[in-house]
Amino acid sequence: MGYAYDSSTLSVFVLGARFSMHTISRYCLSLLLATSLLALPALAQETSSELDSVTLQLKWTHAFQFAGYYAAKERGYYREAGLDVKIVEALPGDDPVKNVLDGRAEFGVGTSALLLQRKAGQPVVALAVIFQHSPYVLIARQLKTTQDIHDIVGKRVMLEPQADELLAYLQKEGIPLSQITQVEHSYDPQDLIDGKVDAIAGYATNQPYYLRRARFAHYIYTPRSAGIDFYGDNLFTTEQQLKEHPERVRAFREASLRGWKYAVEHPEQMADLILARYSQRHSRDYFLFEAKETIALMHPELIEVGYMNASRWRHIADTYSDIGMLPRNFSLDGFLYDPDPQHDLTWLYRAIAVTLLLTIVATIVFLLIKSRQMNRKLEQRIAAAHTSLSASFKERRALEIKHAEAGERERIFRDLHDDLGAKLLGLAISAQRANQPREADLARSALRDLRDVVSRSAHPATPLDDLVADWRVETQQRVHAAGLELDWRISDIEFPLPVSAAAALNLSRILRETITNVLRHASATRITVDIAWNEEKLMLTIKDDGVGLPEAGAKPNRGMSSLRARAAALGGSIIWQPRSPNGCMVAIEVSVHHITPDFDTSKIVAEQENSSVEQTQYFG
Repeated sequence: MGYAYDSSTLSVFVLGARFSMHTISRYCLSLLLATSLLALPALAQETSSELDSVTLQLKWTHAFQFAGYYAAKERGYYREAGLDVKIVEALPGDDPVKNVLDGRAEFGVGTSALLLQRKAGQPVVALAVIFQHSPYVLIARQLKTTQDIHDIVGKRVMLEPQADELLAYLQKEGIPLSQITQVEHSYDPQDLIDGKVDAIAGYATNQPYYLRRARFAHYIYTPRSAGIDFYGDNLFTTEQQLKEHPERVRAFREASLRGWKYAVEHPEQMADLILARYSQRHSRDYFLFEAKETIALMHPELIEVGYMNASRWRHIADTYSDIGMLPRNFSLDGFLYDPDPQHDLTWLYRAIAVTLLLTIVATIVFLLIKSRQMNRKLEQRIAAAHTSLSASFKERRALEIKHAEAGERERIFRDLHDDLGAKLLGLAISAQRANQPREADLARSALRDLRDVVSRSAHPATPLDDLVADWRVETQQRVHAAGLELDWRISDIEFPLPVSAAAALNLSRILRETITNVLRHASATRITVDIAWNEEKLMLTIKDDGVGLPEAGAKPNRGMSSLRARAAALGGSIIWQPRSPNGCMVAIEVSVHHITPDFDTSKIVAEQENSSVEQTQYFG
């Protein structure tokens, strides 16, 4: 649900902005252009008395999150479908689903909580999904440089009645509602800025706009980070409406999706239209911000607007089951609208089978009659092929020799690797048998470095998700072998990121040496690894519950200098911090620009050639 603000609330967020005469003139001109351009297609249509009148109930006040419906109305798409559509906004306290069920509207926009209405016996039917990802998030005040969702424990949090997926998120993260102080939602982000609360439930498409304008430091936590991926803003109707007016439902859905396609392609025109026809609660800049964030959640470049997947709805139902809001294996029958229902074509399939069988019989008879002619032609083709093979034998022989030479070079390289690798492995086994775990671990680390050099050098770049998967397997093996627990956390993948071979080696060594220090010196029982990245940086955080840092802090040593040098070569940094009540955290941040293949990696390569396996003092 996008949040709306009355005039008194809006004045808080404007933050003292003043409108000059130039701004007012430009604003008026935008309204005039939007009104004239978007209304033109509707002027040539039928009058309202000739159309089928229906009402669309929105789930909140007018905003860009409903832009597709405005476009369908103002561009005349609804009229072309024979519909006269009235769009009604919702205000705090309204129940959009109830308005549709009570017959005050034929169509509505709702959340994934439509499943709960269905379970309660309400005959709602999902027609289309607009947001492929729900915009619901938790927005918290920044308390420290690195924090996570568990930092809201004991804090004041504003939650709203329809935020079921946020409740599932907290439960999955092990945070019961009894561990937070719930505050009634005011729908005013200023309360977060003023310190009246510590966190609020909100929409990622609009609240951050005001917080950024206020330069308010904050963290955004999304349920997707815990694997809870709900749909958002779903178009729905009732079973009765679908049964009595199937063509009306089809026409309304198609016209609405057509409007959404226009809105996605023309966000600026839609912002002007909203200001001109629907709402002046917010500025044009606000609507353009909302448009950008809304389109990002729709993924129109990958997924057709309105598409919904039954497996995704099953995932949502299972998530509700996990928090006790739906029974297990809740049936979705009748809940999902099928715009192209399948008909019983058994008779057609049987006719095709009979026809195909007759065709096969006729073909066999024909082939038997023509077999002699075909045999002669086949003999001629075989003779021609033999001649061609004889003529090209020398060329093929030369190519085989070339391939053999290449294979021999590869074999020599592999034998060198295998010989040295076998010696390192033997050294590790001997050290283990001699009850020298430290030396055994050093030998295994050297063996892993050798394998990394051989495998990574063969490829100019490695996808980051593949690299992270390799890290996880190696770390799990080492941590579990040492008898510790591992908590591995990865953020949502926002975009594909190739990592150069040199950078991949450097990052692997940083993580490997840090884990080694914890295993050798921390006396820990659990290690937590957090990995996140965005368009600017890659962040690795390693936490343990061990003995922690000395009271005087970590003293610089050769091992710390080596890790700092590796991080600096990647355009980043590494820090060590104590954890409360015990343990230590190592935070590494590197520049995405420095680890991609197009970056000059000569410094990284030089650093790797000069580095060696080192024995380091525990510092985290």
